Amino acid sequence: DYVKQDGTAPHGGRLVDQESVKEKMAELYSKAQVARTFGYLIARKLDSGAGTSNEFSYGKLYIGILSQAIAEAATAMVGPAAMFEYGSDCVVNDGLLAAFYRASPALTLAGGSSEIQKSVIAVRGLELPK
Repeated sequence: DYVKQDGTAPHGGRLVDQESVKEKMAELYSKAQVARTFGYLIARKLDSGAGTSNEFSYGKLYIGILSQAIAEAATAMVGPAAMFEYGSDCVVNDGLLAAFYRASPALTLAGGSSEIQKSVIAVRGLELPK
């Protein structure tokens, strides 16, 4: 919603009218749909009683990396104003972008680091030796 507002582009206008912003948002939206599909796959497997460690690892790794990509893209689109905290006169979206940017690296750590997820995928998913 922010990129659709007037005055968000560096020289007036809307960020969403910039071709690079449209392309990046379309790319991230497509990747978010892949993440959603992982969620549905895991839920379906859980409902059927099947194991989900491989699928969970794929999804966890993908979502962690995607979250960081979204945070980086959002701050790049908005610029320095994205880093202002809630309560500042210059804050964008009540400081949500700054909070998300700070929190996004944790998504690759909480519940098992990316390296652990890759190891699970290699050993259980691809049946490679430990």
